[in-house]
Amino acid sequence: MKQFLQEMWELWYWSMFCPSKLQQRINEWSPAPEKDGQREDTTFREILLVRVNWRFLAQYLAVAIVFCLPLIRSLFNQYQHPMDWLLIPAGIATAYGLGRWSFATLGIHSPLLLALVYSDLSTIDLWGNALTAVSALLSPFQEWQGWIGLGIGLLGVGLSAGVGFTFLKSKQLSWGQWSLIIGNVFSVSLGSWFATQDISTLLVLGGLTGFFLFSNRTSISKQSNPITIVTALALAVTARTVVAVAATVAVGLGAVIASGIASGMTFSLAFMLTGVMSFNLAFDMPVCVAKGAIAIIKNHVAARMINIFAVVSTIVILVIATVGVVGSMVVGMAVGVASIIAGISLLSMQLYLLAAIIVSISLPFIRAEWWIGILLGIWILLGVGEKQSLVFWSIPVLLVGYYRLVPDYLANTLLSWYPFRAAFIIYPAFQNLQLLPPHHTEMLWFPLPNHDRILAEAFRTYPTKTLPILQRMQSQPLPGLPATVRRALPQIVSDQLTAVKTLADLTQIHTLEHPFLPILVPDFYRSATELERSGDEVIESTKSSEIKILLPKFQAIAADMQAALAAGSVVLQQRNLESIRNGKLQSLQNQLSGLGFRQPTINRWQRVIQRWERVIDLELEQKKSEFQGELLNPFTYGNPLRCTESDVFKGRQSFSDEIIRLVLDRNRPTLVLHGPRRCGKSSFLLNLPRLLPSDIIPVYLDMQRQGSSNSDGDFCYALAHAIRRDSRGQGIPLPGLPKRQEFYGNPYPHLDDWLDEALPTLGDRRLLLGLDEFEKIGSAINEGRMTIRILDQLRSLIQHSNQMGFLFSGVQTLDELGPNWSSYFISVVPMKMLYLNPDEAEDLLTNPDPDFDLRYEDGVIDQILHLTRCHPYLVQLLGWSLVKLANQNQTRLATAQLLNDAIPEAFNNGEPYFTNVWTEFTGTTPAQIRAGQTFLLNLAQDHAQILSDPDTQAALRRLIRFHILEQTEKGDRFEIPLMQQWVATRAIVSQ
Repeated sequence: MKQFLQEMWELWYWSMFCPSKLQQRINEWSPAPEKDGQREDTTFREILLVRVNWRFLAQYLAVAIVFCLPLIRSLFNQYQHPMDWLLIPAGIATAYGLGRWSFATLGIHSPLLLALVYSDLSTIDLWGNALTAVSALLSPFQEWQGWIGLGIGLLGVGLSAGVGFTFLKSKQLSWGQWSLIIGNVFSVSLGSWFATQDISTLLVLGGLTGFFLFSNRTSISKQSNPITIVTALALAVTARTVVAVAATVAVGLGAVIASGIASGMTFSLAFMLTGVMSFNLAFDMPVCVAKGAIAIIKNHVAARMINIFAVVSTIVILVIATVGVVGSMVVGMAVGVASIIAGISLLSMQLYLLAAIIVSISLPFIRAEWWIGILLGIWILLGVGEKQSLVFWSIPVLLVGYYRLVPDYLANTLLSWYPFRAAFIIYPAFQNLQLLPPHHTEMLWFPLPNHDRILAEAFRTYPTKTLPILQRMQSQPLPGLPATVRRALPQIVSDQLTAVKTLADLTQIHTLEHPFLPILVPDFYRSATELERSGDEVIESTKSSEIKILLPKFQAIAADMQAALAAGSVVLQQRNLESIRNGKLQSLQNQLSGLGFRQPTINRWQRVIQRWERVIDLELEQKKSEFQGELLNPFTYGNPLRCTESDVFKGRQSFSDEIIRLVLDRNRPTLVLHGPRRCGKSSFLLNLPRLLPSDIIPVYLDMQRQGSSNSDGDFCYALAHAIRRDSRGQGIPLPGLPKRQEFYGNPYPHLDDWLDEALPTLGDRRLLLGLDEFEKIGSAINEGRMTIRILDQLRSLIQHSNQMGFLFSGVQTLDELGPNWSSYFISVVPMKMLYLNPDEAEDLLTNPDPDFDLRYEDGVIDQILHLTRCHPYLVQLLGWSLVKLANQNQTRLATAQLLNDAIPEAFNNGEPYFTNVWTEFTGTTPAQIRAGQTFLLNLAQDHAQILSDPDTQAALRRLIRFHILEQTEKGDRFEIPLMQQWVATRAIVSQ
């Protein structure tokens, strides 16, 4: 009993203040069926009617009975008519009916409204008017005509069932459905006419019967057994027909009560709401009864215990129970709803406002804020006839109650106000937080003062304990608590950035490994693939502008620090960290005042910068203690060189001069840059921004990325995105892009529309679109991922856009890609990129960095140039290996022996490059690859070989085309001696 009473109290309290807890209990006690592995929330209608939980229903009705106590007291004090006591079950029925409509809190409080109406309007003879109306409705049954009509109606229903059974037994389901529907509608209509001689009654009962039978025809036809179908249909027809009569009587009774109390607009409103609720409840409950009956009959059929008498008895009992329960429930609710609505209009002004408070505080759990507009309209309509202009006093009362300004907001404001909480001196922040929402209430429309400061302070001291509270606040339906979280997040996020103690902690800032930030601001930790797929450039889910602007900057700096620590040498790590501290952090410090933030915001983020500088300083001190004369290794042999690595990007000036000349040429030819792998084509495209004049904007698009070559829509989006990104890097903002998904449906019109809007903003500037690895377009077309329309689009842009030029870069020429390419792109200038000239390669080896002080023994540089043929990748690879060995040997002099030792190291580190050449450029078929590899191996080991084999000849042509071999007067030989040495010592012929 104690637990039952406690759960009763929780039911009322949670419905008023913590609806999420009540929803959790409802889901637990009456779980919804799983759908796709998930369960939806159970509604009040389901737990009170469809999947009844008797424990919850008993507690709900018990709470309603408790709220009937003021009504009972009024009945004792103002007793006039014996039927006044029926207001008690009417109040309970109203509470149940409103709960079934998901107005649970309003339903619980409805007996209080009945008590107000009864105590103020007890002089009106409600029941006299009601009995007169009911007698008029039932008068035909005082004579024989009512019983005759009922008999005719039941006889017609029986005959219809017989005909329907005949069709259903022969598996003619459609004929059976329609004969049952039409026959029963006709029978009910005919019986109604004979009983009442009233055309309106005939239309109402006949129409309702037809509507509900027709709406259930599909569920009836799904039954597999004819007896089940006929029995269920007979039950539905009988129960619903009789319940329709009960609902009609209830509506009439409600209308009589309303007309006896009020008139005009109030009467119309009472009649409408009474009718909607009565008929809805009247036809909901028989559905559940019919489903139960069908289940019983199915069990009979499954057990092969078909007993017609048992089935008929079940139907009779269920119909009587349905009519009794539903009839009394519907009539009681109609009486309660009509009495409340009609009586409110005649209440005294004080009670009228009290009723407004009761109703308004019972509705904020409804998430749609437009409900307050409906409530205000209804309340003014109820009172305007009697109270005239005084009715508008109810508007502030309703707003105060609906938004819980008094007492909820007022009381919580006092709790959250700093002077009353002694500014955390007496009570720590986490204890303060536990005294505030959402612990005892979730119903906050507006954020409390200082609540965000308490939340931030609590998270600073007890983050693990505070995080669940913050998440709960963030998930609340009303805007007050989520707004508090948004106001607190900048301080919480900055506190997390300030809390770093080591460089390892700092590098976690941009990763999912951070314990709190990916949970606090998840949008900033989406993967690059997700961001590219969504097309978002500015994250909108976090409303704080300072977080949107500053957190990505700190994440980028943290990522740079992680990259700095991954450098191959301590001195390089030290140098990169110094660059970040004195460059990016200092730059961000200078930007803060220019971003339009207020001083408290600037101070908050300045503390983060100061803390990060201190962490870097400590790390630099440690690096200095570790550094013992190690040589900086500036060489880069893995990824393409970017503009920031200009010291190790040497030469290619003649290329850039030629490209400028061709770009400015009146004929605007399409440029095709081709050459072997790792010859610096991608590095050249990435360094074009510093090689070209300012009126030419180079745009880089890597076609190897899936986001560029997966479909026509992906290509169009990636091209537009690259143009916008690189133009913005040159200080030219272009219009925003449509979402990536919009390009999927109609890619090329979307691209043209965006270009038409964007290109005029360039003024006199021109775009040079560099498509790296452009052969991937052909592969995507052959594989069906892209269509030939992409070539039409490229040709159209080349021919008709004066502000756009194209530079294709790849291993192959257009002719080698097939006839489509040559026919689509006629005005083409091929540009071959091979090796650096010796002076450029020597400059790269001796001057890759201003602080580079490695010296070379005489002849070593010449040996490197000979081994690599000035191939930029191999020069970088050997240079990196030399520096590594020099550091290991603690020397500043690169000798011939050191170079010999560096070659195996270069083979190990450059294994992917050598293997790619060995497998990709030796042939196009397995036979050619084997023949080409065998030929290379024999050539490297000076073995004699015969070239009569067609596969060997084809492989030889390919090896010469891609500069693996060259033809001389003495025969074929390796173009690059280092490649020959790798083949001779490490290559294995494919089997």
